[in-house]
Amino acid sequence: VIKKKNLKLKIEFFFYADLEVKAVNLAIDLSNRGCDVYPLDHTSSDNSKWLICGLTNRMSMKKKQLDQWTKVMCKLANDHNCLFDGWGTLIDQNHGKIKNHNWRL
Repeated sequence: VIKKKNLKLKIEFFFYADLEVKAVNLAIDLSNRGCDVYPLDHTSSDNSKWLICGLTNRMSMKKKQLDQWTKVMCKLANDHNCLFDGWGTLIDQNHGKIKNHNWRL
């Protein structure tokens, strides 16, 4: 549970595509929405899949906003015939100790 009011963090997101053209088109769409998209590459475990990941701008960590954002990411994945694999972020909740929290669909 995040207790800090109005906490805004960047979120790292993860998608997979089976074709490079799908990965490129999704990356363009994400970039047009203000996201920083990392360079596209094949997944390390399976060269037949493309990994699309990057960071959002800082956004609210409130459940309602996260649920809405997740629905948008799922729709983008569907629109581009890709898979939205989930997201994660770093949260400083323990007086300077950084914990990596990942949420997967």
